[in-house]
Amino acid sequence: MLGIFRRGEDMHNRTTCNVFKLDYDKVSKQVAEVEAGTADAETIKWYKHFKQFMRLPCKTVGFGILYGQTPEGLQASLSADGVFWAIEECSVFMEKTFFSVYPGLKVMLEADYRFVQRYGMSCDDFGRVRLVPEAKSTLSWRKSEGIRKAGNHPEQSSAQCTIKVAMARLTPIVDDFGPDQVRPLLQIHDQLIMEVRKEIAEEYAYIQASEMEVATPLTVPTRCSSDIAERWSEL
Repeated sequence: MLGIFRRGEDMHNRTTCNVFKLDYDKVSKQVAEVEAGTADAETIKWYKHFKQFMRLPCKTVGFGILYGQTPEGLQASLSADGVFWAIEECSVFMEKTFFSVYPGLKVMLEADYRFVQRYGMSCDDFGRVRLVPEAKSTLSWRKSEGIRKAGNHPEQSSAQCTIKVAMARLTPIVDDFGPDQVRPLLQIHDQLIMEVRKEIAEEYAYIQASEMEVATPLTVPTRCSSDIAERWSEL
């Protein structure tokens, strides 16, 4: 996983290729052709199958696994997008196929679960604690619910702290520009939306993206892109 981030590859495409034993370079080329509108009919047909029946399950598990996703939950998510797998298929895909590609992820999650069960709390990379007393319950259903609630805390809370650090770094820069040049509007997950005078839009976009990328040094790059538009709906 670290290698995928460092090489700047598409995480979900690479995961799909690893799971289904596909050539990543060939897949990337075909996807690029489809997105550029230069693909032939056969490639477009392949892409539709690849996206719905191969990439979608891998992406769904990739996100859901941190939230304690169950085979039943995976089945429901896939069904909503027209992919109908039996519970047994979902279970095998989650427990064997996906983790065979990323065995280190399973080790990490199991360590997180053991910590939560032992101490009744979970910690993120910044030291923020979330108390989860349910994880020490004698009721199995309540205990499982607590473990699932805390399962994604280290990642989700660390991501939240990262955007907060970026906002703190940008505050003096925004102040230097002044409210008549740059005005903060909204934070949406990992996005910061600003209202900027048109004449300095490109300059400020570069500065903001640069500050966000270095907000929290990690062992992998945290890349940031920027968009400029007249209206929010155009971003």
